[in-house]
Amino acid sequence: MSKVIKSGPGHLFDSRPLLLSPDSFEEEIEAKLDPDNIISRAKQQCELIVRTAESEARALMDSAYADGYDAGIKAADRSFDELFGELQAAIEQESQERAELVDSIEEHALTLCVDIAEKIIRHEIKTTPQVVARTLKMCLRRLKVRDEATVRVNPAEVAHLRATRDELLSAAEHLRELNIVDDRRISAGGCVVESPSGEFDARIETQMEQIRRKLMDAFNNEFSQTNTEPAQIPGDDKADGHLPD
Repeated sequence: MSKVIKSGPGHLFDSRPLLLSPDSFEEEIEAKLDPDNIISRAKQQCELIVRTAESEARALMDSAYADGYDAGIKAADRSFDELFGELQAAIEQESQERAELVDSIEEHALTLCVDIAEKIIRHEIKTTPQVVARTLKMCLRRLKVRDEATVRVNPAEVAHLRATRDELLSAAEHLRELNIVDDRRISAGGCVVESPSGEFDARIETQMEQIRRKLMDAFNNEFSQTNTEPAQIPGDDKADGHLPD
């Protein structure tokens, strides 16, 4: 749960962040984010606009023969271009709404998941006094220079650690001196170990930040696998904005 830091406080993990949400929120989000629902909504809008475009285009083509072929064709082209633009705008809006929804879910779910993880850790600390001792042993075993080390902990845990000094010294081979000092800036359950070879930052806050980063990575990976490509206009790759001959 710790990492050697050569200069200044560091982090406990090398990578970063899954997410939870209340049932009602999760059901609502799943329904809105379901790819099939999104595609269905886009298709409905596309079909409506295409039907309107075809109907108006046919009417314009009919009037073209009455009012003059060339003038009518130009009017039909302009109208089709406008409707084609509406169709494209509708699809782009659908894609934008989905992106905004994903961002909203990410923020809510990530916060909730980190809160739950922190509550679990805090509960473990409260019910198991040995948490800080276990964390400290892990740090001491990873010291490269073991002549002397200073550990800063919450004042409420100083007495317990001093009572187990011999056990802590035995955790790190060749460690001759271990200074245990109180530091009100350190939350219960965490510690900071200082030695000539560097510093281990094993504070609870540092651990929670690394958990948050790991959850964020997991969340991003999950959504990158489920994201669907934006809906495409049928025949868009061949369309040139003109009615077929």
